[in-house]
Amino acid sequence: TGIEQYERVTEERQYNEKTRHSMAQAMEVQQHLIPKSEPVIEGLDISGRCIYCDETGGDYYDVFKTGAATEKSFAVIVGDVSGHGVPAALLMANLQATLRSQVLQDTSCHLCVSNCNRLMYLSTTHDRFATLFYGRLDLRSSVLTYCNAGHERPYHLTADGEFTRLTAGGLAVGILEEFDYEDDIVILQPGDTLVIFSD
Repeated sequence: TGIEQYERVTEERQYNEKTRHSMAQAMEVQQHLIPKSEPVIEGLDISGRCIYCDETGGDYYDVFKTGAATEKSFAVIVGDVSGHGVPAALLMANLQATLRSQVLQDTSCHLCVSNCNRLMYLSTTHDRFATLFYGRLDLRSSVLTYCNAGHERPYHLTADGEFTRLTAGGLAVGILEEFDYEDDIVILQPGDTLVIFSD
């Protein structure tokens, strides 16, 4: 009947409105997790950008000072959680909080990623995971220590045009409860460029 059709259309409209509202809230939360501006670090030019293919997504990056105020060390993080939409945004928020808590404990890169892996594995379903690049830059020595957990391999381009890919690390986080991640280092020279990206 006409009344039943009207009620069905009304219910669908209300459902769609609630979905749009939920997506808008997820997008707002997610935008607050991405840096609004990059830190000013003497001797470095830093630029970052995140563009989602829909309202929300699973990509995440962060750059922030670590350790005590007297230390000259910065964390550089790029990640990509599985899926899109609200579930991906929630998982990304969880990953960001977990990472920041681990980084501020001043553990090595591979232990930080290992702890994140275990926590993600225990708090998500088996089909949820994240790729992750975590680097820690010591400005005094220009040494970047990093662990790449299944993420797109960043490029290190030297001033004279040579490049290498940053591969050391291991499996994406959240797939296995235990995994032995590895660190490696890159010594940055004047004129070098580090390109860290997601798909």
